[in-house]
Amino acid sequence: MWPEYTFYFCLTILHLNLLNLSFLLFVRSFCLYSLIFTVILTFFFLFFICCLFDISSTFFG
Repeated sequence: MWPEYTFYFCLTILHLNLLNLSFLLFVRSFCLYSLIFTVILTFFFLFFICCLFDISSTFFG
């Protein structure tokens, strides 16, 4: 009986460690993706402003 319990105990600890590791990796990748997304959005926003200024200068210039 005792080795079975220790086996299940070790399996549970291993499972929790794997869950923790996958959660940490998910958070790290999410931060990376959000950083990339923010940079891309900033570039699009700057491009949009430049296009607006270009259009306004052609219309009102």
